[in-house]
Amino acid sequence: MEFSPTTTPIYDVIEPNAAQLPLGVHMAGGLIGEILVSLACLSEYTKVSPTHEEVQFKAEDVVIFLKELVEEFPENCLVMRLNENLETKLADESNFDAKTSEATILLAEPKIHESFGLKFMVNHSRDSLKIMPDVLEALMRALASISLQTVKVPKELPQETEAGPADPEEIEKVQNENLDIEKENEALVTIQKKIRMVWPVPEPKDENAEEGAENAEEKSEQEEKPVEKGSDEMNAAAFVKIQNYRDPPVPEATIDTENQEKTAEETAALAKTLKSDTETIQET
Repeated sequence: MEFSPTTTPIYDVIEPNAAQLPLGVHMAGGLIGEILVSLACLSEYTKVSPTHEEVQFKAEDVVIFLKELVEEFPENCLVMRLNENLETKLADESNFDAKTSEATILLAEPKIHESFGLKFMVNHSRDSLKIMPDVLEALMRALASISLQTVKVPKELPQETEAGPADPEEIEKVQNENLDIEKENEALVTIQKKIRMVWPVPEPKDENAEEGAENAEEKSEQEEKPVEKGSDEMNAAAFVKIQNYRDPPVPEATIDTENQEKTAEETAALAKTLKSDTETIQET
């Protein structure tokens, strides 16, 4: 397979649903892991080489490098998968630099990463991979600053006041600033389609389903709850039961005369036969 940055996707060593994904290149940590190793090697080389000046990595320089690197890559080429919502773990601060610093500290922990390869690299960055902390911090800060940045709101144009109409020069100045803001927003949206962070999103709650479940639960409770009756109603019911009470019928004794007569005749015949036999024996 020939690699092309515009068509060949880059995956982590263990990618979810890999069987359903297009054929691509698998790297430890994906493209983020490859960049981390490359920057670490460059930093180590400049430190031990006497002919080269040591490279000091800064997040601002890494941001520029990443934007230039992914120009020819397709969307979602550099995605950091997290197992938690990073924004909910950050303090609600208006200072973007402080927010980025807090995110950098969280991203330097392996437990927040969902990708197997990148989690392994962050976890063993010092002991096995010999990745210096300044390199890891610079890359994580650059990724956080790109992913967490939001689009700017255009400025309002000067309005006419009681003192008089708005200054045309001020209106033109604000319009030019809004054009710059629009270009910056377009560039940010474009880069965030390629470099971004993703995390699990909770499914929206179905209010109709919850309401139906609550109604069904209330209905079942009403069906199970016994109906309370007033004292007058209970007394009336007891009176009806007393009035309707009847002693169980006693079966009348019946005489089977036919069987009794038949039994008497058989007994008489037997006695007559015994008498006859006795007389015969006596004569003999």
